[in-house]
This record gives sequence, structure tokens and C-alpha cells, in this order.
Amino acid sequence: MFVRGDDFRRWRFENRVKLYPIAKHCGCSLAYISRFENEQITINDYTIEKYKEFINKYEKGEVKI
Repeated sequence: MFVRGDDFRRWRFENRVKLYPIAKHCGCSLAYISRFENEQITINDYTIEKYKEFINKYEKGEVKI
């Protein structure tokens, strides 16, 4: 379950996913995602849902990196 930025970061590292495809999918900057993952900022619900959507698509093999 993804609750904090740290949880998203851990998933990304475990799956060897770079920031760029996530930021592109979410429609925001690399820095924005990075600051969220490092818990320097909070992000809006829409972006969190887009990040979760990316994870689901990645795990189903629907996202090519």
C-alpha cells in the first residue's frame, strides 16, 4: 500500500524505474516527483492517483520503459 512518498520511492527503486517515465505519465516535472518521494513536499491527489495508475500499468506490462 502506498501512503507516503517514501513508499513510492521504494517501489521505484525495487523495480528500477527512473523518474522520467513517472513524471511524464503524471504530467509534472522530475523535481516535483523527486521532492515528493523524498518527503520534502506533499502533492495533490490527482498526481498521486496518476502515479498509482502508472504503477498498476507497469505491473500489468502495459507500460514500456
